[in-house]
Amino acid sequence: EIYNDASAGLCAFMRCMSDPQKAQEVIDRLYDTQYDPETFYSAVQLRNEVEDDYFDEDRRQLKLYLKHLEQKYSDPSVLDLIEEIRRNLKSHPLEMDLGPLKALSGSTGLSTEESMQLTQFYGGLQGILDYVRPIYDDELNDEENFNQIFNEVTRDYLTALSTQVKKLIADKNIVKA
Repeated sequence: EIYNDASAGLCAFMRCMSDPQKAQEVIDRLYDTQYDPETFYSAVQLRNEVEDDYFDEDRRQLKLYLKHLEQKYSDPSVLDLIEEIRRNLKSHPLEMDLGPLKALSGSTGLSTEESMQLTQFYGGLQGILDYVRPIYDDELNDEENFNQIFNEVTRDYLTALSTQVKKLIADKNIVKA
C-alpha cells in the first residue's frame, strides 16, 4: 500500500503495523482505551501538537510559496489576495476561509504552473478542513451523540485494522512456508 511519508508519525505507525507483534499490541491497547470525549479530544490535541502535523506543514509551504509570488508580482489585486490569504492562514481551521486562495489560483496574472500549484494547495487544505471540521462540530459536544459516533467509528476502524493485521500475519506465514 502507498501512504504519505511526509509525516514521521504516519511512517512510524505503518512500520509498527507492519510488525504483527507490535500491531497486535496496538490493537489490544486500542481495545483497552477508554471511549469518552475527554480521551478523544486529548488525543486530537496531542496529534495537533506533533511537529509533523500535516495541516501546519501545508500552511507553512503555502506561506513560502506566497512569499515567492509576492516578490515576483506587483499587481495590487494579486498582492491584496496574498495578504488576505496570509490573514486567513493565521485563523483557526473552523474559521479559515479558502475563498481568497481559490480566487488567486484562478487569477489571470499568474502562470499556468503557479495557478496549478495554488490549486493543489487549495485542494489539500480543503481536504484537511473537510476532515477536521466535523471533529469540532457542535453536534459532537452532545455527549450521547459523541459516544455513539465515536464508538461506531472506533469499532469500524478496529475491525478493519484487525482484518489487515490478520492478513499481514497470514501473508508472512505463507512467505515462511
